[in-house]
Amino acid sequence: MATPCPSSQLSNLLGKAAPVPMDRDITDIIEKHCLQNNIVYKMMHSGAGHDAQIIAPYIPTAMVFVPSHKGISHSPFESTNPKDLAEGVNVLIHTLYELPY
Repeated sequence: MATPCPSSQLSNLLGKAAPVPMDRDITDIIEKHCLQNNIVYKMMHSGAGHDAQIIAPYIPTAMVFVPSHKGISHSPFESTNPKDLAEGVNVLIHTLYELPY
């Protein structure tokens, strides 16, 4: 079993983590749902400091992004169309239903 990481060590890890590939099985489910429902999507890598960078080497991981107005995210000026938010939640729900437990 892994030893818990103190928060100070975790922030150091997050600040230095390189982009990591997401789980292909999960991204295939996400892509399939988008195709079946005519949802415009883009497969992309994220270099942002998401928790996914830390857990992906140990746990199957994927992320669903929704577009922000003018590409601004993680900011008080971030704005996302409610329709895009709803589509993102729908993709997440359908992905979770298809994952084996």
